[in-house]
Amino acid sequence: MAGAVSMALGQYVSVSSQRDSEKSLLARGTARVAGDAGAELDELAAIYEAKGVSPETAAQVVAELTAP
Repeated sequence: MAGAVSMALGQYVSVSSQRDSEKSLLARGTARVAGDAGAELDELAAIYEAKGVSPETAAQVVAELTAP
């Protein structure tokens, strides 16, 4: 019984830590975009361009992905 409780608590701590890490990462990303959205959008377009997408198409993809 003690082993099962120990494993359950370990799993809870692991999941909780992962969730906290993801929330922190999301908060930092949101802050970066809020601080300089234009640069972030340009960076995203550059990623698509590096994968072979034309600059015009990359700009359109970014615009559609970030539209409200």
